[in-house]
Amino acid sequence: SDLQVFPNPVKRGESLNVTIPEMGDEISYRLHNYSGQPLVSGKTSESTFQIAIPESLPSGLLLLELNRNGQNKIIPVQMLD
Repeated sequence: SDLQVFPNPVKRGESLNVTIPEMGDEISYRLHNYSGQPLVSGKTSESTFQIAIPESLPSGLLLLELNRNGQNKIIPVQMLD
């Protein structure tokens, strides 16, 4: 029961599906580019949730940062044209 993020690579206009094992507490998420500019962010207490990828995002490598109880996890997400 690992953390899952799919599809990866993802296309603009699609949704990124995130599944987090042993959920219980609120989690905050942030999708940002390599220079740290936040593109999409939010909070959830669901163990499975979707992040809509706006059409306006640039292609390339993005970082999905998940934070729960002060613990951070960063997952690279490849954005396709």
